[in-house]
Amino acid sequence: MADDVVIFISARDRWRIDLDPAARAEEITKAVARALAARSGEVVVMIPSAWCLAAQVELSEGPQDDYKSLLFRLEEKLPLAAEDIVADFISRQHSRPPRTLGVAARLDVLRTLVAAIETAGLAVRSVSPLVLLAAQHLGDDKGSDGIQLWPESGGVNVIALRDGKVTAWSLVADDDADAVQREIEVHAMSFDQPPPVERREQLEDAAAKCAASILAGRARPWVDLRRGSLASADPIRSHRRPLNLALAAAAAFLILLAGAMLIRGARYERLTSLYERQLAAEFSRVFPDWPRPTNVRALIDSEYRKAQAQRLDTAADVAHGSALRTMHEVLSRFPTQARCDVDRMTFGDGSFELQGRVRALEDVEPLASAAREAGLEVPPPLTRRSEDGAWTVTLRGAKPQPGVAMAARP
Repeated sequence: MADDVVIFISARDRWRIDLDPAARAEEITKAVARALAARSGEVVVMIPSAWCLAAQVELSEGPQDDYKSLLFRLEEKLPLAAEDIVADFISRQHSRPPRTLGVAARLDVLRTLVAAIETAGLAVRSVSPLVLLAAQHLGDDKGSDGIQLWPESGGVNVIALRDGKVTAWSLVADDDADAVQREIEVHAMSFDQPPPVERREQLEDAAAKCAASILAGRARPWVDLRRGSLASADPIRSHRRPLNLALAAAAAFLILLAGAMLIRGARYERLTSLYERQLAAEFSRVFPDWPRPTNVRALIDSEYRKAQAQRLDTAADVAHGSALRTMHEVLSRFPTQARCDVDRMTFGDGSFELQGRVRALEDVEPLASAAREAGLEVPPPLTRRSEDGAWTVTLRGAKPQPGVAMAARP
């Protein structure tokens, strides 16, 4: 078997290797090692069409078919077992019945090739047929629908494109014009009207541009045989370097953050010690007779809670007073010779109100004094003189709230 050309595309260069798929693994490894000496980076491997097998596979009408079911349906149309091939399928086609194009290659040949490339220090991004990459570069838009003829190594690839996707692919000898015409007629049957037939050139240049887009992350190949048994053991190998840089940056940030927190913690510790010394000194100044406690703050908090509790207890006692007790405390102190005609008296649990009539204003003061002796705050009484010369008096009083100064006597 004649040697076939395998093309490698990297981010900076592309090069070719003549390989015989029937050669032994050692020979393939040596040839790859010689060709890839002093090279590094990530590559797209473009294999010749002669290494590939293609067939259409019918899809089920029900749920989406999985990879294994499609692989076994493809096996029925190929001379190789499913265990001996690696395959990929172009996306579902809008046809009746629905079909997909399966593309396969021998697993042992590609496994040896990929292992030799990785041994040489390169990373394989994807493995794809050369002609399909070229067709993908020129067939991303629907305006390229039709049949394309791509010459390659003494043969011609007949590719049918519809809606921007490959629907059929076959390889025939370039010198057999009748065979080429038959393949064109077979592929044209899937079109509603006779499709245009174009002969394309510059196969490697078109494929190289598509491979460069794949390496840059701008595109995905229609067919990628770097999957299944040929998949990379490290699926994120192409992103490993930026991930490592991101992790290193995160680790450096955490180290700096930890250092800043340690410095800030030491500063707070010094401030805490300083404030505790200042508090102890102030305690000794205010309470010189008290022995300095071990924890000044705890003692101050404890005394503050006690004072708060006492104030609340006093307020509760006032709030829960008795109107009867207030009446007794006030009336028991009223003078027996008081000259006042009482019209109405109202008593609460901490207050009272008296309305009555007196002949002279001097008769009001003994009543107010009696209420003050009972512990009530008594503001100046409200007085109004009647037509008969008597005075109408309104006298009010209330117990003072805790913490509020007693009102000045009038």
